[in-house]
Amino acid sequence: MGIAGIVTQAEARSTVATLCCVDANSTALFMQEFYKILNNRPALKIGTGN
Repeated sequence: MGIAGIVTQAEARSTVATLCCVDANSTALFMQEFYKILNNRPALKIGTGN
């Protein structure tokens, strides 16, 4: 089962993947910062004009 099958089976709302070879350590640091920033930004309210 590929990544798409695993994500579908886990019922994830979204996923980030790459087809390129990446360094595991730098990618882990990037994802930590990415989610830190994502979790700290104000939530968008759908239908309120913002």
